[in-house]
Amino acid sequence: MAAAAAAGDPSKTLQDEATCSICLDYFCDPVMIIACGHSFCRACIAQCPEGPSSDLSSCPQCRIAFPRGHLRRNRHLANMAEAIQRLRLQSLRLAEGEPKEKVPKLCGKHYEALRLFCLEDRAFICLVCRESRAHKAHVALPIDEAAQDAKDNLQSCLTTLKKERDEFLKGKWCSETEIQEMKKRVESIRNQAAGKWELLNECEEIMKSIDKIAGEFSERSSHLTKLIKEAEEMCLKSAFELLQAMDPLLSRCNTEIYGKPKADLNKKVEWLNEKLQLVQTKLCELSAPPKLASPRAGGVPQQLSQHRCTSVFVYPAPPADYYIPKKGKSKWIRENVVFDPETAHPRYIVSPDGKALWWGNVRQNYPYSSIRFEYARCALGMWGFSSGKHYWTVDVCNVNHWAVGVARESVERDREINFEPYEGIWAVGFSRHDQFKALTSPPIYLDPEEGPAQIQVSLNYDAGKVSFYDAEDNTCLFIFDSIDFDGEEVFPFFRIVDSSACLQLCY
Repeated sequence: MAAAAAAGDPSKTLQDEATCSICLDYFCDPVMIIACGHSFCRACIAQCPEGPSSDLSSCPQCRIAFPRGHLRRNRHLANMAEAIQRLRLQSLRLAEGEPKEKVPKLCGKHYEALRLFCLEDRAFICLVCRESRAHKAHVALPIDEAAQDAKDNLQSCLTTLKKERDEFLKGKWCSETEIQEMKKRVESIRNQAAGKWELLNECEEIMKSIDKIAGEFSERSSHLTKLIKEAEEMCLKSAFELLQAMDPLLSRCNTEIYGKPKADLNKKVEWLNEKLQLVQTKLCELSAPPKLASPRAGGVPQQLSQHRCTSVFVYPAPPADYYIPKKGKSKWIRENVVFDPETAHPRYIVSPDGKALWWGNVRQNYPYSSIRFEYARCALGMWGFSSGKHYWTVDVCNVNHWAVGVARESVERDREINFEPYEGIWAVGFSRHDQFKALTSPPIYLDPEEGPAQIQVSLNYDAGKVSFYDAEDNTCLFIFDSIDFDGEEVFPFFRIVDSSACLQLCY
């Protein structure tokens, strides 16, 4: 059978004749045992154990004894082995009917097709290499199988990287919007701080920091996008190309995922926002007028004295930053604000005169109305503004969860909303689980942490500005500026989530 098989495949017969029976590799410096005529690699026969005595050895093939050293170099066999290796290389490269890319790559040592991948040495090996001492103890897989395992590993990294990129881009969008708002605020402060060199220098430093953070956002976005693109392209490569080139890329992916924590750029934006707020506060303090008189002397109406209420008063004076209007400038108008029961959340209870608002224990069964806040717990004032300067004051003492400000008429009413500028709401608020803050994205935490007792809300519609002041000591708390109301009417905005207190509006 073996003879018939050999006769049917002469190339296999030639390969066998040129192969050492000890190392199963092509002959390397073959020598012939004179006694029996069998040939072996010189290095292989030298490692064979001794024969019947120390002076004799045994032929590994026929076991005949022969004197050690009775060997003759077999030049003919050496030449034949080299010729057969070249012939095999040529036949594989010119294999008929096989596309060029499918012709197997050959082992540079054994001229055999590379069919395995050694996981320890990260190298392609042939079947002869697999049996050699260098690789026998190693784990080797068929190339296609090793490539599939590598591709699965790379796909797992891709999934993680894409998730990281999506989260980053989501935060990047919010932060870029915030950065643009900060740039507008810096320009506004520059215009108002003419001659105040300390503030102007701080503005210059903030603007440099803004540009630096914007550059970091762009660099990180480009890095993630490039890495993901390289990984996707790598997954499309052939098995051989993938295993040959993926290790450096996989290392970079793992470093990106599991390496040292990356700088939180959103935190940098938040920190920069807080720094800008300090500059705005300094500007307000440098421009502050005499302290306004407190309205508390007027007291709270008797019918509400039994409740822990938040009262809203209207000052008989313009807001702090425009205390004395200049000649030719429009004057500030104190508004007799009342709650609009048609907009109030169904859990809210509005007093008959529209001056008090409670958080009730049950949801009231009102007919559907397109202007009512069905989900968001808030309410608007009865009347809106589309021009001019207006102000009112809110007493927030003893309330555990509140927010006040202004809102666009078009603010969403039939879904949950975020109380932030991009939703059309400009407000500050407090929660006992958090602290006093401006409702921006991300929020800006303000002083004092527990919030003031009274807040004055000032709306300069034409200037696109909403300001908040501590009504008791005239301190500027926060300013939203460079707002484009786009001619849309805006309304006083209120929010309370506290059954132990109420909001009260007084004139």
